[in-house]
Amino acid sequence: MTGQRVCVVRFGAYTVGLHGAYTRQIHSLTDLRRAPRTPSTLLGLFAVRSQVIPIVALEPLLGLPVPKHEFAVQLEFEGRSFGIGIDAALGFVAFEAATPAFEPFLESVCQDAIYFNQQVVPLLSLSKILEQLSLTFTPQSSPLVVTAPATTLRVLS
Repeated sequence: MTGQRVCVVRFGAYTVGLHGAYTRQIHSLTDLRRAPRTPSTLLGLFAVRSQVIPIVALEPLLGLPVPKHEFAVQLEFEGRSFGIGIDAALGFVAFEAATPAFEPFLESVCQDAIYFNQQVVPLLSLSKILEQLSLTFTPQSSPLVVTAPATTLRVLS
């Protein structure tokens, strides 16, 4: 990953990195639309230009309570556009690999580690996150149709 950049964000007490190549924007969640009967990982739906993207919380995947996030980082990965609820965007840094040394419960969503402000920070794995999120939606659920401005989405409830 030489020459790559990492977007460093904070959610709760945790500082983590996201591959900069997948990071699109930081949004204020003032217009987040909640969807009824959805898993705790889905914070809601958010309109971005002509599309509506799901905003998810990492905390339920880690066994942590879900706080009210004020921001989301919008990501595009493997043809999917979604956001992750965050408390703050701390900036972009050049990728500098560090020996992974993070909380064991973060292993389910992390793949590597970087240095940020002379500290080792876990680097989130978007493929692991999407895999974990897919487990929170049960295939036996009946679909719920959510209507948002200019589009209709089908969300599993």
